[in-house]
Amino acid sequence: MIYELCQFESTTNRFDHSNFNSLIENLDISHLIKKLHHYIELLTIESISSSSIHFPLIKESIDLIYSKKWDEIPEISIYLKAIKLIKNSEDENNFFAFKELMNSNSLNWGLNEFQFFGKIALNYCIKKINQFHAEFYVETLHLYNHGVIHKWLLENGKMNGVTYKNIISLCIRMKEIEQAEYYLESYKPLINEDISESYYQFNKARIHKEKQEYKKP
Repeated sequence: MIYELCQFESTTNRFDHSNFNSLIENLDISHLIKKLHHYIELLTIESISSSSIHFPLIKESIDLIYSKKWDEIPEISIYLKAIKLIKNSEDENNFFAFKELMNSNSLNWGLNEFQFFGKIALNYCIKKINQFHAEFYVETLHLYNHGVIHKWLLENGKMNGVTYKNIISLCIRMKEIEQAEYYLESYKPLINEDISESYYQFNKARIHKEKQEYKKP
């Protein structure tokens, strides 16, 4: 395709080196974004398995990004921050840098990108909660809300029943019973009708039990 474009523009005396260089650069950036995407997928697999996965030339690719200052492009920067988040999960600053860019208006994202990066952030927060970092309760709840607003937590506009339960469970663990009641009612219409009532009644009973516990002297 590039060869044909050059040939056509040469025969019509329209060839422009600056336009051609820009085209090549855009193709390089597009290729690198796809490569980083696959690398993160492998890192995610590696993080939940005991195997070590080799990804050819990834260091050289990342070095090229920094040498060209392509790391200043938001669509590339978010991938680099995601890699740091996965590989250096103990440094919580990586999460907050990732979250800040994810919440910015500089990313021209579609639903697939929101799902990909949103789940990376959510998995990180859940991992932190499982490690008894209670300060990540609020971060996780914010991400659940973000996922509903931007629809990356929904499938065809519907919420998974387990996600519904997890949101309410999180509020209960935070002792935010009013919030739990709010999400119980607000998110019920998002659950598939064939299971919504059972999930609703189950979580309503849990909230009621918690309220009774708080009333005990």
